[in-house]
Amino acid sequence: MRYDEAGVDIERADRTLGSLKDTIRSTFTPFVKSDVGHFAGLIEVPGAGPGTPLLAASTDGVGTKLLIARDTRREREVAGDLVRHCVNDILVMGAFPLFFLDYFATGALEPRMLAACVEGIAEACRANGVALLGADGQPGLLQQAAGGTLYLGDIEQLPEAARRLLAGVLESGSFTRAGSEAPVKFEARVIATALPGIEARAGGPTLSRDLYAQVSVLPLRVPPLREYPEDVPDLLRQCTDQLTEGEQLQFRRCSVAAQNRLRNYPWPDNLRELRTLLRRLLLRGGPEEISLEEVERELAAQAPIDAPLVKQDLLALPMREAREHFERAYLQQQLQLCGGKVGQLAKRVGMERTHLYRKLRALGIEISHGAED
Repeated sequence: MRYDEAGVDIERADRTLGSLKDTIRSTFTPFVKSDVGHFAGLIEVPGAGPGTPLLAASTDGVGTKLLIARDTRREREVAGDLVRHCVNDILVMGAFPLFFLDYFATGALEPRMLAACVEGIAEACRANGVALLGADGQPGLLQQAAGGTLYLGDIEQLPEAARRLLAGVLESGSFTRAGSEAPVKFEARVIATALPGIEARAGGPTLSRDLYAQVSVLPLRVPPLREYPEDVPDLLRQCTDQLTEGEQLQFRRCSVAAQNRLRNYPWPDNLRELRTLLRRLLLRGGPEEISLEEVERELAAQAPIDAPLVKQDLLALPMREAREHFERAYLQQQLQLCGGKVGQLAKRVGMERTHLYRKLRALGIEISHGAED
């Protein structure tokens, strides 16, 4: 794949930088020893005298693979790439790396992602003999949330140590900052999110019962996207605007037929899946109008056939195959509710037992030994 196919316009970036060179040069002091556009900036240490080695400074990004890292939840690797890119740029200038100055900014804090990024950066720093510097003395997250709200996305993804710390803070109502012994009162509203079924997982390895009890005082269910199909066209337009403006992707819009198809898609992974699908369609490029055929091709390999019934995309199948998928998923899930008892299943679904046995065999649904009741 070429850069332009991935949505990266190098020529446009070069033209933009070229138009800004004079503005950047206007800030140069006599200590600057390099020009705009090099892999790293070179500067003489004031007062060090002639012949003293220069300092080389570099900053870099990771490009469009950041999108892949976010969707695959592999931020650790891409965070390490930030360090490796800067180290390479420093080496190209004939210097050797001394330290990496880290800065982390995000619109909404996800503790799991923050931990993965810092771990990836630290790992790359150790491998290259580089010190990790940062932290400008700002208060920590708990102190920043004072008088406001501390939002924790997917609380089960927090590192175990962070979960234990949070449970202790919520239990005692105070915390102690690093390097201090004075307790600080914790005064903030805590909002935590989790995947469905968190009640059954409480007490397991990903969430203690104590922490679950502390953060579930007022549980709120966020309905899945499939329950609001009328919102899909507006969400498609909003996501398109965000992707074209924020990621400089080609503008494309879904045809009416494509919108109607997506309104009836079950969206197993909700809004994240919608954004991923739309990003893929924009990255592929093509006519301004996204056709129904394009959407069908992208959806073809989405949800597995053994997914829960409400998450199966039956509209993608021929009628006979869709009916078989529906009947198989329906009877399998009903059989689970009946504890595997065929007699109870027959009463529940309103079928004569002999006919039900034939149907189960035809659909390939296995019946455990002793399923009679």
